[in-house]
Amino acid sequence: MIETGATVIFLLHKVEDVNTDEMNYPTEKFISLLDYLYSKQEELNVLSWSEYASMI
Repeated sequence: MIETGATVIFLLHKVEDVNTDEMNYPTEKFISLLDYLYSKQEELNVLSWSEYASMI
């Protein structure tokens, strides 16, 4: 995704240790995702939802 410049939107209702719902995300996976994004921060353009919405 980074190489193509694609837009990715993350919608998480809850991050929790025990995944009790499809819309929730396990804490361990969330931390791994954040670590990955942090390692790629120079290649990313992170926007809030309102910033993105004003662009489209």
